[in-house]
Amino acid sequence: MGALEGRRIVVTGGASGMGAASVRAYVREGARVFSMDLNEEGGITVTEEAASLGGGDVLFEPCDISSPRTTEVMERGIAWLGGIDVLANVAGIERGTTPEDLTEEELDFMLECNVWGTIQTNQIAYRHMSKGDGGRIINYSSYAGTGGMPRAAGYSASKGGVLGWSRAIANEWMSDGIVVVAMSPAIWTPMYDEHRRREPAEFVALSDSFMEGSDPDRHMGPVMVFLASQGSFGISGQCLGVTRAPGGK
Repeated sequence: MGALEGRRIVVTGGASGMGAASVRAYVREGARVFSMDLNEEGGITVTEEAASLGGGDVLFEPCDISSPRTTEVMERGIAWLGGIDVLANVAGIERGTTPEDLTEEELDFMLECNVWGTIQTNQIAYRHMSKGDGGRIINYSSYAGTGGMPRAAGYSASKGGVLGWSRAIANEWMSDGIVVVAMSPAIWTPMYDEHRRREPAEFVALSDSFMEGSDPDRHMGPVMVFLASQGSFGISGQCLGVTRAPGGK
């Protein structure tokens, strides 16, 4: 019997990186998972991979969490799940631009997904969780949102917004039995691959030395399982940093 047997979980950003690692880990541990992502091909592939592991059930539907369509897609997923115990809101986007060159258009693009997408999915989850026995919301800030990321001030600002929102709702929704945490990971993912392709070689070398050895499945999967479990009930309003272990182990 898996650690998450019977848990009903919605994952956003489930097509790649840390979202995909969460989908695979949750299904492996017996959860029933509804995955959402703008990348339909990747989402279907990850869903098939997760289903092959055995354990729980999994269903995918394409969705941009910053769009008005999010409500109908997520409501459909929650109906399929038969309710919601956990929301793992992993979806996010990044544009690497120096602070002096950041445009309003680029900032709006990141705020729409990273901040508004988080708020929108959280509100939908709240409407269901507050009517039942509560639940858990796991939002994704970033190391960029807590420590700042060179050449990505706009992205850092958007992820700082996710952290502030998460801490606020942890206090606001505590009386409804809803636990909220914000993740602050520094993990090598396809998003990081895109980032490093745009950056100068000297910056990439410095970043790679910090990120090398990190892996979404190995470093994020187990953490996400713990946070979705009953054992994490006392952790709320916190920002949890996750990177590779010293020595890459």
